[in-house]
Amino acid sequence: MTASVQSVEAVCNIALQLIGYPQRLGDIFEGSKASKIALDLYAETRDETLRERNWGFANRAVTLTLLKSAPSSGYSSSAPWANTYPPIPWAYEYAYPADCIRLLYVYSGQTAFPNNDPLPVQYKTANDNAYSPPQRVILSNQANAVGVYTGQVTDMTTWEPLFTRTMTHALAQRFAAALAQGQALIELRKQEAQSEMESAAESEAREET
Repeated sequence: MTASVQSVEAVCNIALQLIGYPQRLGDIFEGSKASKIALDLYAETRDETLRERNWGFANRAVTLTLLKSAPSSGYSSSAPWANTYPPIPWAYEYAYPADCIRLLYVYSGQTAFPNNDPLPVQYKTANDNAYSPPQRVILSNQANAVGVYTGQVTDMTTWEPLFTRTMTHALAQRFAAALAQGQALIELRKQEAQSEMESAAESEAREET
């Protein structure tokens, strides 16, 4: 397992070490070639790694914010549908959580105790062009909906060791291409990184069983 890391620079330096890069980052804003590339790659790689799997430490469950709801009496010729309502056939439109990387499922927030395992309900994500700029939303027929999702975890001190390991190896693959120091070395490091990622996936599968 990879030990807990405390900073963006620490994550990047592990990735740079994996590809045999001779210099270390002191500050991601220092202006060196590696720091500039790290600024381009770090956040995207982190979010993609979060999106790839259902990481327990990143799971969030929140009551969704209602934006629109269909009229209780339904639509008619005298009260037709308008973009102030959710698109048909949906009854409710909710705001997409700002830190949501991957929406896992939606369920009712009115589940009575002791039923602590509610069934997910049907939903759809969309862009509502009635807003300016268009707003990403969640459409559902469930009132008082709760969304369960993978959140954007920027504090690496809360990462699971397996995620840190997977993240640094994914970042190393990108650094290897951007900081090429010889094709043979790049290919070797890429193969090592891929092997580590596969090993991490196998370890995670064993832990979940």
